[in-house]
This record gives sequence, C-alpha cells and structure tokens, in this order.
Amino acid sequence: MYQDIVSNLANKCGVPKKGRKKKSLSSQVLSLVQEANSNAPVERHVVPRAALTVMNRAQRELSALSGESKDLGVLREVAKFITAHQDTHKAHEYSVNTDLLPVGHPKSLKNLSATSEIVRERYAQWLASDSSIHTSIKPLVAAAH
Repeated sequence: MYQDIVSNLANKCGVPKKGRKKKSLSSQVLSLVQEANSNAPVERHVVPRAALTVMNRAQRELSALSGESKDLGVLREVAKFITAHQDTHKAHEYSVNTDLLPVGHPKSLKNLSATSEIVRERYAQWLASDSSIHTSIKPLVAAAH
C-alpha cells in the first residue's frame, strides 16, 4: 500500500518512467500548487513563490540525500505545506515554514505584525472558506469570528 502511494505521488509529480524525460523539481512543485489551487477556494490558494521557498529550504535540509530520494523528500515537504495551508484540520499540526503562511491562517507568523482587526477579518474568511462548512452558513461562520 505504501508503495502505491509513493508511486502515485511520483507519477503526479513527473518522476519519469523508462524512456521519458524528467520534469525539473521546480516545475513539479508548481504543478502541485496548480492542482491544489484548482480544488481550493480563493482564500486558501497557495502562492507559488511560497511553495518554491519551501522547496529551496527542503533542498538545503535534505542535502545529504541524493537523486530521487531527495526529490521525493522535497515534494513531500511541499505537499505538507500545501495541506497545512488549505486544510483546517491539518493546519494546527504544522509548525514549519509558518512565516510563509498568509495573514489570517491560524499558524501564520505574519499575524504578529498585522493589526488585530485585519487578523480577525482574514481568520474569519479563512475559516468560512472551509469546504466542510455548508455554503448556506459560511456568512454566519465568518460573522461569528
């Protein structure tokens, strides 16, 4: 089962099969971001520049690895960032690269430098954009926060 998950991730991210040319790591990261953003509300879109920054940081951290191991490790870190950025239930478990999360995200370090009014407003928008909240009550959720 674990091999199937890794294989699916490798196929989605462009790890080549025999005879195919490999996509660059940055283009694989941008593909992940594009796919994630296509399924997410605007309030939870990941900025491609932030994902590339996560990629660069992960490359430095995983510099002892080489080849596909390093690439898959980097893609895993980017995928974790995207999940934390977009998923309400996973956001509280995330503690890395929080300086790249937008104002209003519960783990964002940018909340410390913004006014409390802006943080409250953006946090309410972020919460209300959760896909598990029915469309009819999203305004109520936003107003409650």
